Amino acid sequence: MKFNVPQFIDVEDKIFGPFTAKMLLWMFAAGAVIAVLWLVLDGAAFFIACVPVVLLFLVISFYRPNGQPFVTFIFSGVTFFFGPKVYIWRRKEQRRQISASKSIEEKTVKMEDKKITKEKLKQISKVLDNYR
Repeated sequence: MKFNVPQFIDVEDKIFGPFTAKMLLWMFAAGAVIAVLWLVLDGAAFFIACVPVVLLFLVISFYRPNGQPFVTFIFSGVTFFFGPKVYIWRRKEQRRQISASKSIEEKTVKMEDKKITKEKLKQISKVLDNYR
């Protein structure tokens, strides 16, 4: 059996020429904002206000930093700056000062614990023999 595997599924469909549906919606939104500005503002003020609006909507619809939409990029930046910063683990350097008498006592105690008697050896050998 031979199956066709879809490829390039992350590419958006082109609706009109080189424009996707999202691009067209952002351009229509820009047109709506410009229409509102036309009704509210007079001549020179309208043209001064239109320039940043047009630039903003062009950037939102066409610019894709790191392959993601600009709106997602802005939203991620805002959530980073205003969201909580959580640090899971930070290593703290701890310095210990051990006196000479304590370290000598600890060494002698450890040496005594490591002594193995004949009885312990016999018990270990019985356990190992029974394990088979």
